Order: sequence, then C-alpha cells, then structure tokens
Amino acid sequence: MAFAFQIIIVAKPQWHQIRWATLAIMAAAFLSALAASTLFHADPADNTPKAAMAIFAAHEKYARYTLWLSGITLLLKAIGVFAKFYSRSYNTVVLVSATLAAICLSITGHHGARLTHIAGVGPMGRYLMKEDDMGKEHAKPGKPDSLMKMDSTMK
Repeated sequence: MAFAFQIIIVAKPQWHQIRWATLAIMAAAFLSALAASTLFHADPADNTPKAAMAIFAAHEKYARYTLWLSGITLLLKAIGVFAKFYSRSYNTVVLVSATLAAICLSITGHHGARLTHIAGVGPMGRYLMKEDDMGKEHAKPGKPDSLMKMDSTMK
C-alpha cells in the first residue's frame, strides 16, 4: 500500500495529506517486519530435511533484505517529510526503495509458501522448535498422517 501511495506522491506532488499517510504505512510496515523477524519467528527443528533447510535459508535471507529495505525506505520517507524534500527526484528515490522492499517481501513470501506447502514445515507444528512450560525448546515433528489430504469426496 505504501508503494501505491508513493507512486501517487511522485505523480501528484501537490497532494500533501497523502505524505503523512504514506509515512504512517511505511512505519507500520517496518514495525511489522521487525516483529515478524523477532517476536513471531519460529526456528526449524533439528530433524528438518536438508531441502527444507535450503528453502528456509533463502526465506531468511530475503526476510533480512526486506527488513533492511523497509527500514531504509522509512528513513528516507521520514527525512523527506520532516525536512520538506518534496522534489520529484527525491520521491522517486523513495519509490525505488519501496519497490525493492516490496519485491523482497514477495520473494520472502514465496519461499515461506514453499516451506509450508512443498516442504511441509509449519503445518500442525511439523519440523518447528517448540518451547514447553519450563522454557526448554524441543522439536515437535508431528504425525506423518496429520496432513489433510484433499480430494473430490470431501464435503
């Protein structure tokens, strides 16, 4: 959404109100990326297949790129709003940064979907590290038959 708003800012620089909305959306995007990478992050278990670990490594790499690029985009946008840099060229730089962040976010999501739907990491807690009541982490492999098989007879 911040990407779309930034396109509008480049096209219509006289629309002042949208600058603050874009800054707020970029701040929310950065904070959600930060929370996803720290607070709500699950690590794979030791018994995770090597192919899934390779996908996880790519997912983590692009998640880091997303976090950094969204932070840089937020910083550039905040400088532009508070220092009153309203030139089209500066807003284009912010747009390029937002575009790169959106691309990295899409690639991160793609690898996350591959982890879940192809490698089977995550559904029903399979191959994820879990923390028990005592604060100790342990692997919860899940049952091999716990994945629902979809077919035309299901109602």
